[in-house]
Amino acid sequence: MPPALDELVTALICQDPLGRPRSAAEVADRLTAIGQLDAPDVDLARGYIASAALIGRASEMKRIRRTLGKASTGEGGMLVIDAPSGVGKSRLLRESLFEAQLAGCTVVSASSDSAGHGPYGLFREIARDLLGRAEDDTLEAARPDAAALAAVIPELRVPLAPELAKQVDEGITDPAEERLRAQTAINRWMLRIATKRPLAVLVDDVQRCDEASLAVLMGLSYANRAYPMLLLLALRSDEAPRYPELVTSLRNASTPIKLRGLGLSDTEDFVRALFGDVPRVNSLARWLHGVTKGSPLHMSEVAQYIVSKGIVSYHEGMWVLPTQYEAIAIPDGLRGAMDARMALLGDEERRLAEALAMHGGQLDLQLAVDLADDGEPDAVFVHLRTLMEEQVLVGSQEAFRFRHDGVREALLRAVEGARERELHLRVARVIDGSRGIPDDRRLEVGWHYLHGGDRERGVALLEKAGRALFDAQAMRDALEPIETAILHYREVGERSYAYLELLYMVVMAGSISDRRVALRYLEETLDLYQRKAGISFAKAAGKIVGRHVGLALGVLTSVLRWVVTPK
Repeated sequence: MPPALDELVTALICQDPLGRPRSAAEVADRLTAIGQLDAPDVDLARGYIASAALIGRASEMKRIRRTLGKASTGEGGMLVIDAPSGVGKSRLLRESLFEAQLAGCTVVSASSDSAGHGPYGLFREIARDLLGRAEDDTLEAARPDAAALAAVIPELRVPLAPELAKQVDEGITDPAEERLRAQTAINRWMLRIATKRPLAVLVDDVQRCDEASLAVLMGLSYANRAYPMLLLLALRSDEAPRYPELVTSLRNASTPIKLRGLGLSDTEDFVRALFGDVPRVNSLARWLHGVTKGSPLHMSEVAQYIVSKGIVSYHEGMWVLPTQYEAIAIPDGLRGAMDARMALLGDEERRLAEALAMHGGQLDLQLAVDLADDGEPDAVFVHLRTLMEEQVLVGSQEAFRFRHDGVREALLRAVEGARERELHLRVARVIDGSRGIPDDRRLEVGWHYLHGGDRERGVALLEKAGRALFDAQAMRDALEPIETAILHYREVGERSYAYLELLYMVVMAGSISDRRVALRYLEETLDLYQRKAGISFAKAAGKIVGRHVGLALGVLTSVLRWVVTPK
């Protein structure tokens, strides 16, 4: 092995981050020199722009390392990274993952993609991760509460089947008591795992988390302080939380890490990491800092934009920067920069990216083929490679995701009218597939069918999902799908007992989570219950034949209505 290559490999595996190459660009440059290769072309060089080292977060990483050190020795805690979009919270969270591994922790992570998958969606994702990383310890820790855990985390049902056969059902019928039992069981399960191995739980975009999972996180934030467990959460501060009260409670119970834009000195380091130490790099840094306020993502987007427009060029292995910036026209703000970059994509790549954006979450090649306009695997493969080169997607051909939420949001903003309905329906049918819809995706698919124009199928799924959420005491999550089903029943003129049950659910759920919704349906619910129960008829008849006879007639009409009315 050439000594220079041996030196590079040693640097790549160095435990000290300062001893590693600063970026993919540096690695490529050193490999080019070692192999005496031609300088990389501009397309490859553009890929370096999105691979800059973590800059300007030394103090935050120091706090995270210190907290990880305490957690690994039994003094757990919770950190919340609080930042607006584009400042680097997700990047800091990913960097923390490697630090947690170096500290000897078993790292499990979950993201906002689980939010639409029903109650405890976050912990279902965590369970899948734990089963893949530490199956024996995960199952051993779950056995004492097998029945309660399996009831809310289906991923544990099959491996815990022997324990489920032995445990006696406690016969709890009160939903609130069942909810408390489930949350207590999840807390105990996670803490038992932590006693076997130090645990770091990383959650991105916690503002989108489901209500039940937030309640469990709240309990763990207090219970884990005497255990080797760190909860590290990332919160997007410019997005309204689904459950503001619970998110505020998490904030108050945590040690906050507030991220802001980079200062000018750090911006200069950031730009050098993108373009190298070339002439006029400081002028570019000052200009970028002025137009982006130090947002790393915004700087990266503007950098890619000015490269794509030829304002910055790549010549003989070196970036050539402009001499003046006053006349350069760039899109307004981070949102505008992302919209402009997505508009530069080729037509076929953009249409594929739009379909993937409508689906969201973790993606793979087969899913991309299913969602593509033509579904031709070779063409899809080429388009995916282009989208990765353009840093729209990151990952591998086998598993990938959007580089940033803002990229996906920019693609969806450009989808309207018939194209939007077409993509909603396509996504719904792909998820539906030949195997049917998983229970935890019923809500998601129901909305896609509804927005795609298949109202009957969409409402049926939303009603099922709303009922399941109500039964699980996820009252706020249940409101929207139940209310959608009620409005549909009104439009078609149906007033069955199913409609009456939905009215009851929306009033009960609203009384707990949103009184305005409850009051909107309260009068109709009381009136319909009186008519269905025969009370209205009994009152009217009682004025003519007397109260007792009227009551009997009311009961009789209620029974007859029950027999003949569709359920």
